This record gives sequence, structure tokens and C-alpha cells, in this order.
Amino acid sequence: MDTSKPLKENDYISSTRAYKNLMKLKDLAPQLFSEANKKDFMKIAPFDLIKSLHTKNGRERTLAHPELSFLMRKFPLLNESKPNFDNLFNGTFYIVQMNCTISYENNALLWVSEFAINNILNYTHLAIQPISLLAGQYGKNKVAVHPTVLNFELTLPNRYFETNDVHQWCNEIAFQYHLDASTSCPIFIIPYGIWNIDQPLIPGGGYHGSNNGMPFIVANVTDEIYPDFTVQDPEKRFSDTVSHEIAETIVDPMASWDHPEVCDACSRNNCNNGYHLYFDDNLQYIDTLPWRGLSGDIPFQYKFSIAAVCKPEFSHLLHPGEGCLPPGDISELACKYKFPDQRQIHWPNYFPQHGTNPETF
Repeated sequence: MDTSKPLKENDYISSTRAYKNLMKLKDLAPQLFSEANKKDFMKIAPFDLIKSLHTKNGRERTLAHPELSFLMRKFPLLNESKPNFDNLFNGTFYIVQMNCTISYENNALLWVSEFAINNILNYTHLAIQPISLLAGQYGKNKVAVHPTVLNFELTLPNRYFETNDVHQWCNEIAFQYHLDASTSCPIFIIPYGIWNIDQPLIPGGGYHGSNNGMPFIVANVTDEIYPDFTVQDPEKRFSDTVSHEIAETIVDPMASWDHPEVCDACSRNNCNNGYHLYFDDNLQYIDTLPWRGLSGDIPFQYKFSIAAVCKPEFSHLLHPGEGCLPPGDISELACKYKFPDQRQIHWPNYFPQHGTNPETF
């Protein structure tokens, strides 16, 4: 993968559905992911195929690959019934600063700068309130963002990691910071130039998953061109992915295979239907606008924006399929709607409320 390519429109995508399908494949046929076989498997099952294996279209595409076609007899299609959203996430999100040492490059160090990581933290503190409110359309939730960044030292042989590595990071950071699995969600901020080899993440992309009952988020940052890396984030270098994955984690903390992704339908690259909600300095909602491109002008001043969440009454249309809505007016109805009345919401505190002592960090 070319790490020097410039930022492009399609450099922002959520790959959670691919993660879910990959985990389902590993359960059905773990032998495909052995050290001897996994490279060959990834050649015949690229990202765009893996993310559609749960659909009829994806099933038809596997006919060209006998190894996959045989396996698909055991791989279920998603039911067409309306999904049942229960057990939303109630807990604390943690921004994790990944300090990566690359051993095969003379111990080169890669990390997201303090300037950038603090802006990501500040953004998340602001965004968590409206994200929680939008996710609250699917059920009750009470979430917070820890006030400080968690530092995590990591050594990699090269610039690649696998999903199994992320699961191990969850174990290690839970042990290091005494995190309760069911009420803690680390957000691993991956430095630009490090790539997930079996869950392809293009720059700016991300996904959410779970490990041993702990939800997690992986978010790639695109770059750190100053002064653009700000809380406002006009080019959506991180805010789109972070807000998108937080909302989906609140609604589906265990990344259940049979649950649709509630933000994909309103995402510009997952479904070519991008909407963002904009807020002012006082956390007051301004408007919801469709994506206007990397250089598109917003016709008002704003403090920050978040990814839109599909309204629950349209969620059955996301199931099974690609997680997208039918084209036309229905997409706007599902993604651009009156923001819930903030006066009826008791906003959660920013500080942990689930047994974690910030003084121990």
C-alpha cells in the first residue's frame, strides 16, 4: 500500500461490516487464517468481497473461488427481520495514544503528535454529548470520555498489524490501566503509515469490534498537516471516523454479526450518502448538511461536526443488504431530521463513572 498517496475523497470509510464477516469466517474455518494459509486467503478474498459476504451479491461473487464457494454453504445470510437493538454501551471511552516502535526500521518511532492527539481528545469531549443523544434513539445509554489520553507503547516488526494484534492490545491496555471490560472502550488512534493487513484500513478509515467482552475502536488518522488538524476538522481528517464509530459502538458494543451499522447508511463513502451534524461553541445544534467535498464551504460558523445516525424506523431497510438505504428521498428522511430536544436530556459527566480512578493513570 502506498503510504505517500495524497488525501482523496474516498479515504474515509468504516470497515466494521468487513470486521464482523472476517470474525465469522474465522469461527467457521480457522484453518484459513493459519500462518501457512492466511496470505493466500487474503489474495482471493479482498476487502470489498469480505464486507459483502453476508449478502446475496457477495455469495454470488464467491462462485469464482471454489475455496470460498464451499465455505459459503455454512456462512449465513442476514435475516430480513427488523434487528433487535438492546444492551447499548454504558461506560467510558478512552483515547489511546499509540507510540509505535518499528523494529525492522532501526527502531523508528511513529506516533500521532501531542498537538493532534489533544485535539482528538478535545473533539471527543465535545462530540460525546450529541453522539450519545443520537444513539439514544436506539435505547438508553450513559457514556463519558476519560479526561486524559492513555499512552500505549507498542513494538511492531514492520508497519503492519492484524486483527488478532488489536485483540491483544485490548487485553494489555485493560491490564495496564485496570479497565473494566464491559464498561470501557479504548479508541486506538493509529498513526499514519501503519496498516491493518487483514482488515484493510485506508487512511482516515476505522472500525469497531469487541474482544472478551470489551468493545474497542480502531481509527486511522490521515495526516497532520498544520493548522488543519483542529477540533473543527473541516476536512474530516479524524472527526468523521471517530464520531461514526463511537455512535455505532454505543448502539452495538459487541459488534454483533447480525446487527447493521447505524451510521453507514448516512456515510458518504459507505453508501454515497454523507450527512454531518454541525454544532456551535455552546454545543447548540445548527444544521445537518450533506457532504460538500474536501474543499466544500460550510455557509456558517461552527465549532465541530459529527457523523449522522440513521433513524431507527428506517433501520430495517439496512438489513440485510449492504447497510445502505434505497436511493431517493428516503435517505434524507433517515439521515437529515430534527435533532432531539437537548432540554430533555441529562447530559453525562465527562469523567469515568464505572469504577476507574483517573488518578491511577
